[in-house]
Order: sequence, then structure tokens, then C-alpha cells
Amino acid sequence: MAITTTHYTENFDNDHSFESFVADTLASFEGEVVSQSRATDVLLDCYNAAASHSARELVTEYLADIQHVSAVTTDDLRDMAAMVCMAAEVDSAFDHFDINDSEFDG
Repeated sequence: MAITTTHYTENFDNDHSFESFVADTLASFEGEVVSQSRATDVLLDCYNAAASHSARELVTEYLADIQHVSAVTTDDLRDMAAMVCMAAEVDSAFDHFDINDSEFDG
């Protein structure tokens, strides 16, 4: 399956599936650099697969960071993906809380 083809548009319910998706996506990269367009495709796939608001915000920031470069190191892309996974994991740690915004209104 080509990485540039997004097959993962549904949101994953558990972090393990999202982390597995990211790991599988990055496993196919060899070499020291990937083109900016390939890195963008990977980040957009992560955005589409993430249920976490924080993970999606982080992907948006990374997309802005690589907007004007011609290539991204594979290590940097892996680091970005690891941070996105961590953001999703942190968000999911608080999923069991039922926070009602009206409770915080004065």
C-alpha cells in the first residue's frame, strides 16, 4: 500500500491501533530524507487517523513547519510522529473524565 494513499480515515478508538498505524506507515521509509510532499502525506494520514484533538493540533503545527522546505529527515519525521502518538496517548488518559463546561461557569 502506498503511503500517499489514505486508507485510514476512520478514528481509532484505542491508542495502540493509532500507534500501530503510525509505526507501519513510517516503517517503509528508508534513507536519510523524504520529500516534503511525502512528509506532508504522512502527516495528513496521521491527522485523518487521529481522534485526539491535541494530536491533530500538533500535526497542523508540523505541517506549517515543513511548508517551505524541500525535504525532511527521516529521523525528524519519526520524531514528529512519536510526538503525535504521545499527544494522542495523553488525551486518551483523560477520556474517562466527564467534564461539563457548565461546572466551571461562575
